[in-house]
Formats: sequence, C-alpha cells, structure tokens
Amino acid sequence: MWEHRLKLLKMTNVFGFLPDDTLRKLLPYFSEICTKPGEVIISENDASDKLYVIGQGKADVVKLTEHGEREYVITQLGPGDTAGEMAIIDTSLRTATVRTATNAQLLVISTKDLHEQSIRDPELARVYISLAQELGQKLKQANQLCVNALEQELNQQKTRIAMGYFLGLVIIALTTYSFLLISSAQLVKMLPTGSLVSLGITAMFTLVFIGIIKTSNLTLYDFGFNLNQWRQSLKEGIIYTVPVLILLLLAKWILISMVPRFANEPLFNFTAAVKTAGELPFNSVCYIALVAGLYFVSVVMQEILCRGGLQSPMHKFFNGSKSTRNAILFSNLIFTMSHLHMSVMFAFMAFLPGLFWGWLYSRTRSLLSPIISHALVGFWALFVLGIQQVTKMT
Repeated sequence: MWEHRLKLLKMTNVFGFLPDDTLRKLLPYFSEICTKPGEVIISENDASDKLYVIGQGKADVVKLTEHGEREYVITQLGPGDTAGEMAIIDTSLRTATVRTATNAQLLVISTKDLHEQSIRDPELARVYISLAQELGQKLKQANQLCVNALEQELNQQKTRIAMGYFLGLVIIALTTYSFLLISSAQLVKMLPTGSLVSLGITAMFTLVFIGIIKTSNLTLYDFGFNLNQWRQSLKEGIIYTVPVLILLLLAKWILISMVPRFANEPLFNFTAAVKTAGELPFNSVCYIALVAGLYFVSVVMQEILCRGGLQSPMHKFFNGSKSTRNAILFSNLIFTMSHLHMSVMFAFMAFLPGLFWGWLYSRTRSLLSPIISHALVGFWALFVLGIQQVTKMT
C-alpha cells in the first residue's frame, strides 16, 4: 500500500524531487481517502490544517462571490496536483473551496506532521521551497485568469454598447415602419392586393437593417446569418413545428364543430388566402404560386427584422439567467406593435407563435430554424386551413 502512495507522491511537483528514502519517512503520516463526484474536500473560510495530494481523478477549485450568491470555477486540479498549500505557510482560513469533479483518490497529511518531520529531517525542509514555487506558479495562473476575465468583461461591455446603439436604430426604424404602414391605408385600398404595400415597406426596412449592420463593427453572423448548424436548425424547424400544425387543425375543427356561425366553414380552405388578396383569377395556378412566393419572401424578411434585428441584440444586451427569456419576450412585443395597424386580433395571433419562433432561434442562433417554422405554419394556416377567413368572421 505504501509503495502505491510513494508512486503518487513521486508524481507531484511538491514531493516528487525528494529521494525515495526521504519520502518513505513521510508515508506513515499520509492517509488515503476516496471521494465521489461533488464531495467537498476543502471549504472556503474553514480552518486550514491539511495538505491534499490528488492521486487519481479531478477536482474543481471554486470561489464564492462576496455574499455567497454565486460561485465560479477558478481552475481544475488533476493527478499530481496539490490542494491546500497555503495551510503550510499561512494558518488563516481557506480562501477557496475544492470539490471533486469525478471519482477521486487523494492523499492527506496534516500541516503539523509535515512541520515536525521537516524539523527532524532537513531534507524535508526543501518541501517548503517546492511549495513556494508551486504557489508562485499558481499565482501566475491566477493573475492570467484575472486578466483574461477582465478582457472578456471589457469585450462584453463593448458588445453591449454596440448592440444597445444598434437596437435603438432598429426600434426607430420599426417605429417609422409602423407609421408608414398606417399612413398607407388609403393606398392599400387602391391596390388589387394590399399586402404588396406592406411587403414593399418591409423589403425597404430589411435593406435598411442590413445596411446598418454593414456600417457597424458587427458582422452578419451576430444576427443569425449563419449555416454552421444548418442540419440541426432544419431538423428542429420541422420537428418542433409539427405539433403546432396539428393544434391549428384541431382548433379549427373545434370551431366548426361547436360554434354555429362556423358550421358551414370547410375544414380545409385552399383558396381563402388568394381570394382575400383581391379580385384576381385566384384559381390560376401561376397566381397562387406568386402569392405563396411573395408570402415566403415576407416570412424571410420578418424573421430577419424580428429575430435578427431585435432578438439578437437583446441576447447580447441583457445579462443574467433570464436574458434569453427577456430577449424573446421584448423583441416579440416590439415587433407585435408593428402589426397593430392590421388589427388587434392579428397582432395577438402574431405574438404567440413569435414566442415559439424566438425560442427556436435562441437554440441555434441561426435564422434558418425560425424561417422554416414560420413558413410551414403560415402556409398551413393561410393556404391550407384558410385561417384568415375565420378571423374575418370573428
């Protein structure tokens, strides 16, 4: 058993330089402990009277905030590393917590025993020099970690400032967008399909949005223009949308079955979206394809504006555990306001699925997933179920 302990000590920087005969004098004073993941070896602010040597496994060095509200993993220790070195030099309270991250095997020696043995054998006194070197190395690592953390925090602050400025520009643009849509109400009535007006205005502001990105220090990647995880985005956009399609079908069936004024409404209405577009040959395949194509273009631009232009900056702007939730919620509230010119009901119906699409976007930070889902829901609701016909009857 002691030979096994000797091999473990020879692995360390603190004891490994000592001759085997000298180390064997210390072996009776070491005890061996085995721990499971999550067990605390050293607790911050406890008395320091032991030195630990990690033989197998890994342990995290954890530092609590001033009020103990959060903890941060400073570094991770592995085989051959020591913990609690300050106890040999300074008897003050522990400055950090050490907790095992895996199953671990450790050797433990009390500072009292080590001190007494070093007095009896001057060779062991060299351990203190080795400990000082080990602490110096850890201090360098801690300083570098602190510098890296400060640089990261500075970069985050710069990003937040840039995103906050960008977000302000986007909100101004969306306010102008809503004003123009409301002001163009008369023009909408004059055109065969009023949606062309909103489509044109949306296209204009999408180009403005992309132009703002180009003139900033930010990249298109920061706003969801990436295909790094396109397979996952495509898969999630389809799989998570199927239940929504089923719910829409079920909701219309319930309306038809239980509400008298919807009794004559067909469950599937393939021409409702085209009929509402104007007095044009809605039975024309080419015209139906044109309307569907324009709708898809509208979906892409809406997702670019809402998810890319609003939600992405808010992900960077908000901090804390609720940052994702707040980004999804507030970006959808702002974008929903731009739909109020159509009707309160329409704006409400845009808000609910918007939360779902915001959640999809937050998973991969790619616009592909919400675009696919938005298009599927839109085509299903407008071109298959004819939901807009139902909203007119409410």
